[in-house]
Parts: sequence; structure tokens; C-alpha cells
Amino acid sequence: MSEIRRWARPLRKALRLILPRWHLAYAAEPYTASFQNSIVDAKDRDLVFEAFLSRSRGKRCLQVSVKEAYGAKFGENWISVDKYDHRSFIDRYDDIEDLDFPDNSFDAAVCWSVLEHVPHPETAVSELTRVLRPGGEVFVQLPYLYPYHGPPSYPDYWRVGPDGLRLWMSEFDEIACGCYFFSDTKLAVSTFFCGRKRL
Repeated sequence: MSEIRRWARPLRKALRLILPRWHLAYAAEPYTASFQNSIVDAKDRDLVFEAFLSRSRGKRCLQVSVKEAYGAKFGENWISVDKYDHRSFIDRYDDIEDLDFPDNSFDAAVCWSVLEHVPHPETAVSELTRVLRPGGEVFVQLPYLYPYHGPPSYPDYWRVGPDGLRLWMSEFDEIACGCYFFSDTKLAVSTFFCGRKRL
């Protein structure tokens, strides 16, 4: 028995070194291929968003959350809503899961880095759908590969890939959807969806 242990131990060590690497390579290949198929260059995502903003000029628009990077609303025609943010340019403190606007109130809506903090994102998307007019456009973005960023301000519930985002946004015809790297490290990835509410 001791003779078997003497040659089995080095063999086991060698297998531990070989098999995990082989397994990782086997699993990484299809993962990498599917991930690369959904990656959109950040410049392309920016062009989609700029075109969306351009089509929204002069229309009645809803901005759910004002990103600190922008530090302001997208324009005078935008009504800003945020449950937690009380900066001076926030117009209302509605909960995205229960927006206090009539049906068909807006021509466009942006919901940026919000849905990951919402307990029931499908309810929030349903509210965005309700307040948009038929033919109205929506732009939604949330982190995918990104560190937990919850309390003390608000919880952090969700990460969703393009397929999940398409499922949430099923009432919209897709203009563009995908993942994109928003930092040079390639460790920070967001998903986005731009679409038009069906007539």
C-alpha cells in the first residue's frame, strides 16, 4: 500500500496542475466566443446614445437618475427623476417602480445605472413602457462586470447581460443592444439597450 501511495501522490499533484488548466481552456473558448459576439466598441455605443439624444431634441423626455459624470440633465426638455438624489436639478423624487406620470407622457426616456438598484426591475421597465408614447424611445444601461456598489445609499441587486436585458425590454423594437468596456482595464463592462416602443 505504501508503494502505491509513493507513486500516486506525485501523479495526483501533476494531474492537479494539468487538469484545471485543461478544463479552464475548454470552458473559456465557448465563453470567450459568445462574449465577443455581444461586445460593442465603446465608441459605437456612444454613437448610439448621441443619435438617441439627437432624436430626442425638442421632445418631452424623462431622465431617471442624473449621472455624476454628466452633472446635469441632458437638456431643458428633460424631466429628471431620482428617488434618492436631491441635487437642485432633480425635478421629482418618484420611485421608478411607481412613476407618478400619466400614460403616454414622454417621447423618450433614459434609465442609466438604476435598474441594478431596483428590487423589481421588470416593474420599473413596465413603468417606463407605460409612460412612453407609442413610438417613443428608451435607452437603458446598467453594469454587468462591475463591483458591488450598494449600501449605505441603496442596495445593489442585479447584473444582467444583453439576453436578459432584451427579455426585460421585450415591449420595444431593438435599435441596439450589447456589452461594452467602459474602462481601459477591461474589468468594467456595462450592458445597454436602445429601443422603440411598439405602435
